[in-house]
Amino acid sequence: MKSFQPDVILALGGGSPMDAAKIMWVMYEHPETHFEELAMRFMDIRKRI
Repeated sequence: MKSFQPDVILALGGGSPMDAAKIMWVMYEHPETHFEELAMRFMDIRKRI
């Protein structure tokens, strides 16, 4: 994505494509972000409810 430099990221489909597009956007806009850091925030989401 860095070489292409998109203005928008379009996702078609249900939850998984939408989630993937969100992660792609975050990783593109904030390259210092690590996927593991994002995933750890939501690991225990069921325990918080």
